[in-house]
Amino acid sequence: MTKRFFREAYSTVQILSDLSNEARRFVEIRPLLETVTRRISETLHVPRIAVLLRQADGFHLEPSWNGESPDAAPESTIDLSPESRAVQVLSASHQPAVIYFDDPDSWFHKASAAEQQALRDLDVQVLLPLSGRDELLGVMALGPKRSEEPYSKADLRLLQSVASQTGLAIENGRLLLTLADEAPRRERLHRELEIAREVQERLFPQSYPSTEG
Repeated sequence: MTKRFFREAYSTVQILSDLSNEARRFVEIRPLLETVTRRISETLHVPRIAVLLRQADGFHLEPSWNGESPDAAPESTIDLSPESRAVQVLSASHQPAVIYFDDPDSWFHKASAAEQQALRDLDVQVLLPLSGRDELLGVMALGPKRSEEPYSKADLRLLQSVASQTGLAIENGRLLLTLADEAPRRERLHRELEIAREVQERLFPQSYPSTEG
């Protein structure tokens, strides 16, 4: 039993460490999130994972990949405002935030009633910050393990490493999308400048006038 435990523990460390390195190589956000959530689900036996990504007006739920039960994904109306307690906690600490629904001293009970209900609807036990270089870009919400065992300190350290690399990959992916969107605009601007230059050149005399002296 002891040998099996250490084999499983080593396997978890190896898989999540490899995932942390793998996340850095993604340039597209959807395949990144799909891979990360699926691998965490399979490794730690977490059947329910949700991701909320930062948009202009807050953090909105992305499609969830839930291991063996995708139909159990929470409603897409769930979101968190930039002023929510969870976002403040994650932005300040850059560390996983464990939620204790039954602990009156937990930061969870300082959240608004609407935020508490949203987190209950997500059935969250751990929130992971998906941070870029300067700001929080997303939140990964992990539900209970299938074994109902609590997340260990080692679990949280490994998950934080994965979350950090995932956040940077999201930032890089968004930057590439922005550059891709700007390329056609820059091309149009360049063409318009070329047309303007050609028109301006036609306004000048095409040959010098012949004058005596």
